[in-house]
Amino acid sequence: MIFSYRNSAFRDVVTGLYNQAYFLEVFQREWKRQLREQQSLSILLIDPHLPHTPQAQQKLLLNKLARLLEDSTYRATDIVSRIDPMLFTLCLFNLNESGTETVLNRLFAMLEQLQISQSEENGAPVNIAIGALNVLPSPDIEIDSLFAELQRLTNAAEQKGQNQFELERLSIHAMRH
Repeated sequence: MIFSYRNSAFRDVVTGLYNQAYFLEVFQREWKRQLREQQSLSILLIDPHLPHTPQAQQKLLLNKLARLLEDSTYRATDIVSRIDPMLFTLCLFNLNESGTETVLNRLFAMLEQLQISQSEENGAPVNIAIGALNVLPSPDIEIDSLFAELQRLTNAAEQKGQNQFELERLSIHAMRH
């Protein structure tokens, strides 16, 4: 593989996933396209809780989780990114709420397999909370408010217990109140 400085600027050095800068650039562009085409999109905010282990093992777990997130999507247009040391996003374009729930269920089934392999290796399990929004873009929706809502949903998923998600369909009406 030929090293690309241009590509490396958009990659997380630990996981190889896209970083926050790339995520924001693509999200802005796709938001406008989805708005023009009147297509929904879904955003997932993934908050992993890793066991207290040495840093090398933490990096290994983060990489396993990154591969799991990538493998949970089947379309080239979906984007997985690491936006913070312990936060990931998954953007699913041209997808309705039902399709989003399918991806979430697939992701949790894959996570269960990761948990089994972790226990076989005498490792501690990984716990994730996911906030998910399915939204039809509108000029009335401020993008910043989406991320505040995602954080609220992620917190609600965390309150439900281990390996949970909270999925909502966002309407313009809900954003005005």
